[in-house]
Amino acid sequence: MTYKIKLSAVAGAVVLALGAQGALAASENANAEFAAVYSEYPIVLAPRAGTDGVSNFANCIVEYTGGETAPCIGGIAEPRTGKIMAQIKVAQNKELLVGLSAQMEIFTGTTVTGKRGSRSTSMAAAGGAVELHACTGDDGDGGYLLCRPSLSGAVMLSRRAQELTAVLGGVLEQCNVNITETDGSFSGEFALKDCQVAEEEIGLALSTIASHHYNFLFPNLDSGTWDVVATFLATAAATGTAGCADGSGNTELTGCYDDPGASADSQAYVIISKSTMTVQEVRANKAWEPVEL
Repeated sequence: MTYKIKLSAVAGAVVLALGAQGALAASENANAEFAAVYSEYPIVLAPRAGTDGVSNFANCIVEYTGGETAPCIGGIAEPRTGKIMAQIKVAQNKELLVGLSAQMEIFTGTTVTGKRGSRSTSMAAAGGAVELHACTGDDGDGGYLLCRPSLSGAVMLSRRAQELTAVLGGVLEQCNVNITETDGSFSGEFALKDCQVAEEEIGLALSTIASHHYNFLFPNLDSGTWDVVATFLATAAATGTAGCADGSGNTELTGCYDDPGASADSQAYVIISKSTMTVQEVRANKAWEPVEL
């Protein structure tokens, strides 16, 4: 079986090897028990999607104009991937312990507007994951002869989802009041559905930058030169709905169906930037037992 993994070059990556004397030196030969690769450049840019013309965003905007509740369509961005690689020479039946760290920036923004008892929901989510493979051999066609996944499989480094829902009455701007006089006393009344109402708006935006780390293990590798390939995946999604809160078409109750003004707007993106991967040849303890908590 032939495994195809195409590698994209990472500009400015620094590869280090640790020799027997413990000195760090740049190396092109996989002859050390320790290897590391570092990059300060973005490995995965944010997924690109949306209707706002801004690249690297998942974006969703929906406006309610009456009738059934309006959903947002097409707010899920295409995933983006990126890779880094370190090389090490492994003795027979040894294990590799791989530590991977990455800095991630996640942005999620949600905004809802409405009036006359309308209900709007805006949701934004973004996250970054990584999956490691140990690969060896050359199939002569730019791929590997053998690739083995780590015991952990794909690991989510960070993910955030936020949802904002609101039923909004709006801001009264003008009403026609019927005033009556009875024995010198005045009283007035008005119908809410006959008033001019402006939309209310609520927004929530979160932007975070944090570094994350995870240890991966490759057991019982055959002797030879192995490339440890880390594949990062960035995803983003933005959805929303807008409509009248009661859903019954009762215009006497809220006037929402006669004068709709609900909308939802959501945005999300993730960037995976600085990263470090260290690879060590170790002898793992295979006699472990599950711990009952």
